[in-house]
Amino acid sequence: MKSHRDLLDKIKELEAVIKKQGEDLELLEAAFNLSEVGFTLSDANGVVIKINPSQIRITGHDPENTLGRSMADIEVENFNQSATMQVVHTKKPVTIEQTLPSGKSYLVYGQPYFDREGALRYVVCNLVDNTRHNYTRQELEAARNSNIQLEKTVHRLQEIVNTQNTPIYCSKKMQALIGICDKVAPFNSTILILGQSGAGKEVIADYIHRKSSRAGKPFIKINCAAIPETLLESELFGYDAGAFTGARSGGKKGILEITDGGTVLLDEVSNVSLKALVARYEKGLISKYWEKYKSASKIAEVLDTTQPTVSRKLRAYGILK
Repeated sequence: MKSHRDLLDKIKELEAVIKKQGEDLELLEAAFNLSEVGFTLSDANGVVIKINPSQIRITGHDPENTLGRSMADIEVENFNQSATMQVVHTKKPVTIEQTLPSGKSYLVYGQPYFDREGALRYVVCNLVDNTRHNYTRQELEAARNSNIQLEKTVHRLQEIVNTQNTPIYCSKKMQALIGICDKVAPFNSTILILGQSGAGKEVIADYIHRKSSRAGKPFIKINCAAIPETLLESELFGYDAGAFTGARSGGKKGILEITDGGTVLLDEVSNVSLKALVARYEKGLISKYWEKYKSASKIAEVLDTTQPTVSRKLRAYGILK
């Protein structure tokens, strides 16, 4: 009786083990079939034993043309290297990328499975759809190329801006003039620029300023013809509080003081009578301001629009040396 009872207990234990194994097998089968990763299980010779639905979806191959066939034959038919056969030959893990005629691609991770004696028994291949990854990579590459093109465009625009800030010329006379500008720009000297209207005198003055040591300081352009003669003196030199009726209570700084260390361009200076300024100069008022600013802010460009005689006038008045 005891032996019979033991036999029944043993049978129950075996039934429990078989049931547990069945449940585990069912679980593995569910994971195998429901996985988004494709699986191909082959024997030691590369003959396909089992595949899952994701393998069919990813490869697009008819399972009837895959199951029970050697991957060596399938490799020849599809003109694609087989990860399974590489594992069979090398007995080592491999990773390759497969590309279908449709343009779809997927990665194949091949792994060898050895028995207890170390002999190759199975080859397990995992297939991962790489199409979306490639699409994302292409988008990133396109974005990178777009950024490169944008940088090139910005660089070209910057070059255009820089070109616009530089006089454009081709004649030898202009080349000689630019050479003179380059020579005089480093010095704190008064410069008289002569030329007809529209000749580009202001462009030359701007070029000299940018080439000088005062380039980082203010560059103020004054249209002398647009300022009444009676106001030109106060605009240039400023005034103290109560200097005249209507003057600001705190006085006003002149342009020469505001432009300390920079450059003042007197445009249309030939259209202005310098008589009043010269009178002041003779009384020492201009001399006072000149002594104050000669080491910092100077009248570095004096622009004459039409009359060459202005040069002689300025020299006679002692303003241009």
